[in-house]
Amino acid sequence: MEHGLLGRLVPGGATLVVALAAGFAVQDQLPHTPAAASIRAVGRPNIVLIQTDDQTYKQLTRRAMPNTKRLLARRGTRFTDYIASTAQCCPSRASLITGQYAHNHGVTSNNVGYPGLVDKGNVLPVWLRRAGYRTIHVGKFLNGYERSVEPDSVVPPGWDEWHTVLGSREYYRYNLFVNGRVIHYGHRRRDNITRVLNRAAVTLIKRYVEHPRPLYLQLDARAPHDSRERDPFGRCGREPIPEARDRKVFQRAPLPRPPSYNEQDISDKPPFISAAPRLGPAETQEIRKHWRCALGSLRGVDRGVGEVFRAVRAAGELRRTVFIFTSDNGQFYGEHRLKTGKVLPYEEALRLLAADAASAPFFEKVLRDKDEMRENRQIAASALRALNPDKFQKHAREMLLDKSEYEDIQATSLTALGQFGDDEAVAKDTALLKSVDRLSDKAKSAKYKRSAKQFLGKYRP
Repeated sequence: MEHGLLGRLVPGGATLVVALAAGFAVQDQLPHTPAAASIRAVGRPNIVLIQTDDQTYKQLTRRAMPNTKRLLARRGTRFTDYIASTAQCCPSRASLITGQYAHNHGVTSNNVGYPGLVDKGNVLPVWLRRAGYRTIHVGKFLNGYERSVEPDSVVPPGWDEWHTVLGSREYYRYNLFVNGRVIHYGHRRRDNITRVLNRAAVTLIKRYVEHPRPLYLQLDARAPHDSRERDPFGRCGREPIPEARDRKVFQRAPLPRPPSYNEQDISDKPPFISAAPRLGPAETQEIRKHWRCALGSLRGVDRGVGEVFRAVRAAGELRRTVFIFTSDNGQFYGEHRLKTGKVLPYEEALRLLAADAASAPFFEKVLRDKDEMRENRQIAASALRALNPDKFQKHAREMLLDKSEYEDIQATSLTALGQFGDDEAVAKDTALLKSVDRLSDKAKSAKYKRSAKQFLGKYRP
């Protein structure tokens, strides 16, 4: 059984009772807090998920992204140990919408891409749409999608609104696919892809957010991925290209140099890294340029975060909207003598930034920093838990009974049963209670032992 994933499931039309971001964030506290009651009272909140491309956790700073820091991270939860199980664009994004590891969903690399996705009709937007959500995609989609459809403008399963760019590196001179139509953009200032995507997201928020049908908006930014074109308004050709107004903001920004930067001794690394020469002045200059251009491109993304947030607030919908901000994977900037790239299992590529926020009273008394390890695939699993508690309960029970599962997965399953389980059925489930009894006695973690004992105290008074 796959660790932490609740099988290949298709939820029915159950009501979304718990906010998506809260699905895996509030665990132990949820049933007992005023904030939890507020979440349930809201019913199905609007969900806005904003995902950047190749952004490192070090780039979420007050100077580069003031709106994201102030409106999202400071208001909600920051996940400080959040990783991509596969640190590459397409596998990571596939994990986000399936809740699965790459070896299960089939997208094991960018080259495999969307054609390798095993079950294209069993993904997050499909689940949400069946649960009554209006599903909206804006921005970059999974690599290689165009190889699976004819023509390119075909909309994949689950999306009501489709405002999507294909390919991975164009900031100017690209096609935007809008619900089956194709709109071409050129090289004018207003054609910068970040600006276009922000504008589309705000327009769709204004159009739909006040509707009784809740919305799920997934805004997938291009930035700060590198480009393959010249910069028509600045000096970031073949780098992440900022909007013209941001081209000089970070032209003197220093390049971070952590202990892993251009390491002197890499004899502990595998041969394909330990054989690499140290970075010289020319390489350092290239890395510094990439860093500065990436920060400039993120300024536009951050502007979009503010615009989307204010559009929701202007519509009076802030109190029933959950915001999630993350990246698909990190990036190397000279660490371990790696001039660029990702994929490799080092912190710089794996560790992501992640924050979720909802206007009070959703999380204000429940969540702040969460240092437990999380993965991007858990977003979809959390939605499933909220959308179909019955199926979640069935598979949570299976994981608790499976002695080969990791302790933390068993503890998460136990929490799920405590929150969403059928109390009468759980109390009569002798095999389940025996398994929890074993966890309360033999778990290595004192925290897990305590959770198991509390669970038993509820069902064995």
